[in-house]
Amino acid sequence: EEVEDPTGMTARRDAARAALREAADFYRKTLSASDGAPVRTFYERRGFSADIQERFGLGAAPAAWDHLLTHLEANGFTRQHLEDAGLIIVKDDGKVYDRFRGRAMFTIRDDSGRVVGFSARTLSNDPDTPKYINSPQSMVFDKSRVLYGLDLAKRSIIEHKTVHVVEGQADVIAMHQGGFLSTVASSGT
Repeated sequence: EEVEDPTGMTARRDAARAALREAADFYRKTLSASDGAPVRTFYERRGFSADIQERFGLGAAPAAWDHLLTHLEANGFTRQHLEDAGLIIVKDDGKVYDRFRGRAMFTIRDDSGRVVGFSARTLSNDPDTPKYINSPQSMVFDKSRVLYGLDLAKRSIIEHKTVHVVEGQADVIAMHQGGFLSTVASSGT
């Protein structure tokens, strides 16, 4: 079915979603590469099994300023697509760089399992470094409408008529790994 898109917003939204899917794949592959070693160690210390890492789409952002940007542009995405997806930051002087660098990546999906954003945890103990950086509000990510882990929990929630709401992504993952599959977390305070 062909849909009219006079403003181009549907096409931009679709491109942003595609960029987010590709970014999630990039972060998963980085986790397995040498750049991902510190993040793998972090996940292992948290007790996250390889299966749970795969199920939740955990990944690693390289410490470089433009690895994701370069990868996505090489795969046909424009800077507008990446900005719409919240994957890059564009400075007033025109400089562009990856939003997430050198962090453990938590893929945020909507209730249908589509990637809509990321939460990125620092591995640094520097008190001046924010512990988490999250995707900004965008045309595909509205943190007030997303529950982390709902795509994986909804079947159990329906079956057991119960839901456990915890504080953050790592808590959801730990609960799921422990067998509490009806667990979700809000994507904001």
